[in-house]
Amino acid sequence: MSKRITNKWTKDVRGAFGDNAQTQKGMKAEEIVYNYLKSYYDYVEWNVDNSKEQNLGHDFTFKKKDWKNSYTLDVKGNLKDKKFFVYIDEIKKKTNHRMLHIDPDTGYAVEYDRGSMIRYIELNKHLIRTDKNNKRYFICLTYDHTLK
Repeated sequence: MSKRITNKWTKDVRGAFGDNAQTQKGMKAEEIVYNYLKSYYDYVEWNVDNSKEQNLGHDFTFKKKDWKNSYTLDVKGNLKDKKFFVYIDEIKKKTNHRMLHIDPDTGYAVEYDRGSMIRYIELNKHLIRTDKNNKRYFICLTYDHTLK
């Protein structure tokens, strides 16, 4: 993600980081996921303008009528060539149930349980890398699946 242009809460990512290719990609990713979720679940809330939910990693809340509980989903538009990365500290501090990484250009996506990924990373610590900003991340590979 590019640098924030304001520390105040904004109703969408473009207000916080500017209108650029990266923020447009993120908004496109969430729009694709929203349209998919609406076609499959009975209740879908896109938490785009809810600061509390966004800070917890809850881009979406979704539920089927016969489910007792709803679930939350964090969307990342960083899937490319069947690879995506997970920032370790970020995934640990969020509280969402599910994660979804999508390539907004192709619609290919991978979705998983956040807690299971944390356990998987802990078992594979030798694969953790550090970026130029000293943020720890984990690279994952996936199979084909599309939401388009």
